[in-house]
Order: sequence, then C-alpha cells, then structure tokens
Amino acid sequence: MLRIHRALASYATLATLAGCGGLTSYNPDGRVIPDTGDTSDTGDTSETGETGETGETGETGTLPLEITEVDPQHGSTAGGAEVELVGGPFDGSAEVYFGDQKADVRNTGQTWLTVTTPRGSEGPVAVRVVTDTHEGELADAFTFWPDGAGLIGTYGSFSHTKYVGTYWSLDGGGVGTPDPVASASVAFIEPGTLEWWQNWAPGFNQCASDYEPSLSASVYDPDVTNMTLKRSGTSLNLQKGTGEVPSFYYVTTGNVAASYTNSTSYTLESRGSATWPAYEINGVVNTPGVFSITSPVVTNDTLPYVRRTNFNVAWNGSGGDYVVIRAIRTSSTGTTLEEVTCVVDDTNSFTIPSSAWRGWSLDNQILLLVGRVREPGGVVPFNNANSGMVGVQWIVGAAVTQ
Repeated sequence: MLRIHRALASYATLATLAGCGGLTSYNPDGRVIPDTGDTSDTGDTSETGETGETGETGETGTLPLEITEVDPQHGSTAGGAEVELVGGPFDGSAEVYFGDQKADVRNTGQTWLTVTTPRGSEGPVAVRVVTDTHEGELADAFTFWPDGAGLIGTYGSFSHTKYVGTYWSLDGGGVGTPDPVASASVAFIEPGTLEWWQNWAPGFNQCASDYEPSLSASVYDPDVTNMTLKRSGTSLNLQKGTGEVPSFYYVTTGNVAASYTNSTSYTLESRGSATWPAYEINGVVNTPGVFSITSPVVTNDTLPYVRRTNFNVAWNGSGGDYVVIRAIRTSSTGTTLEEVTCVVDDTNSFTIPSSAWRGWSLDNQILLLVGRVREPGGVVPFNNANSGMVGVQWIVGAAVTQ
C-alpha cells in the first residue's frame, strides 16, 4: 500500500469551517474483489483430478470446494474479526487460512463457516479452506488494514453555522440575518493522533494569533464517489471532492433542520468498490446541544463594543466536550488584520487574554465565532481506529473594538 505523507494546511476563513484543511493523498494498492463465478470455473478444472482416481493416483489428493463469499472482506492486522465464509462443501474437519496464517474456526455448516481472523500483514490475502477430503482457495479475498486501535482514523466535522443579530449586509442589498448553513466533511487517515481541535490552538485553554498548525497525515483515497451520513429518517449524500484531498463533502443553506440536528448521533455508510471496503460506522459523529452566546450580546440589531483588556466570551447550554472561539479582527473596509483562536473547556465562559492580540485599534470590527464541539464515539470497522469526525454548533456574531 502506497503512502504519500505531507503537511496539513490550517483553517483560515469562515468558508472553511467544516473543511478538512490540506490533507494529502493516500492511494492504497487496491484489493481486487474476485469474480466468484470465474473462480468456480477454475475449481471445475479439478475434474482432471477425478479422472486421476481411475488410475488410483487421486486417492492421495483432495476434491475441490468453493468459497463464493467472504463477509466482511476486511479487518485489522491485529486479527480477532469475525468473518463468515460461504461455499462448500464444509465439515467439522475444516481448517481456514488467511494467507499463511491459520484462523480460529468457530462454527461449521455444510455451506458456511464462521471464523475469527488471525494476525496478518498489511494488504490483500487469499482465503483457503482445507478439510479431510476437500480444498479450495479464493485469491485476494480479504484485506488486512494496519491496526488503529486507540488511534484516530477519520478526520473532519459535521457542523451547523447559525448567524445572530440583524446587522449583517445581505446579498442583494439591505441588512438582516444570513441563512444558517449545514456542512460536513470527512477524510480517512492512516491511524494516528491527529485531532480536529489541533487546527485552532497549541493546547487546551490556550489562544494564539494567526495560528498555523503544523499538522500532517497520510490519507486513504477511497475508490468511491460518495458516502451517506444518516440518522433516523434522514440521509445526507456526501460527494467526493475534486481537489487534491480525497475528502467527502456536504453543504446546504436555508432550511437545515432536515440535515443537522443537535444532540444526535449519525452513522456513516460507505458502499464498497474494487479497492475500498463496504461498511457502516455507527456514531461516526455526535452533535452537541443547543446553546447561545450571552456575552458579548451579539443578538441585537446593533454591534456591541468589546475591549482588549476584558474580552470575555460567555455562552449557555450544555452537551459539548470543548469550545472553539474565533475572533477575527478586521478593518472598517473588511480587510482581515488578525485572527485569534482559542480552544477551551466547556465551562460557559472564557476571557481572551489581552496578550493574545498582536494589535488593537478603535473601531475595528470583530467577527466572533463560538463553536461548541462534541467528540465522536464511532469505530472504523476495517482497522479498529476511533472516529475523529466531530460535531460542531457554530454561533456567529459581530462586535466593534473599543
């Protein structure tokens, strides 16, 4: 499996709130799903062996058996996955091998077997079944993925961005409140320690000005064009992006109630291909509870004032694991002067240190984004890695410096 390892770019603008940054490509040498019909035909060629029995030379050989299905077709190199084999004829003497490693046979029928996979080496392997009288093999039938137990295997977010206040300039003229936005993105990374919060600050309860994280990861390039993010009654189609990063995206504006719901668990579903396993990740993302910004008061039709020496941000509600604060200082013409970002505990209040700012002038504008984040709990089934796709509720307001 080929790995290309590069640095990850940081998040820079509001437009990339739910983006995956600059993750780079990971292109595995693909597992080829065999044509089971053709494999069966190959097995039929063993009729020559049956002819050999007439000459009394076949007594020391074995008869062919078929393996027509292996489910699932993937698992981690640590072993321990339960796999079902379909075909036959099987019996109680069956021994099963994944590559050259022997699996633990759990249950046996004439047309099926259930086994627990052994430890294996990364990549596709043949699955072979041997009984006292029969033997058969299916080439490249199972793929071992590097074990990611205890590590992070996905990277991205599912977010809802809600604007407050009626002081925004709207497209087409006039002022008011922009429509909310729901968006999602996910990339599959080689298991590691990369976490989403690292985009914003060097550590918890810390702030930084124009923070540029030095993040890197190797990314799998799934050979599928879309995935589905779903909960009860709702399925969201995530399309594969066209950029360098093999990530999957979903964006909607206006009525987002049907797509993003607070305090909800979502499942990610991927259909399989010749090089990518089919699976579901239950709990791939969990969304935080509803909240609002209580200080500064950004919900009115006029902009509040904030001071560098006592820039306190407060919020209410509950149901998050941590909070990201983004304070973007701009000139009166909209030119970005600097962005201070903080990652803080969800304790409903945080004061941005005055030292976090490189500069401060009267009547600058502050674009204030407060994101309550909930960490996921899902496990990637083909390598045992934890999901790193966070759920985020963003509240966006604005203020003026004093």
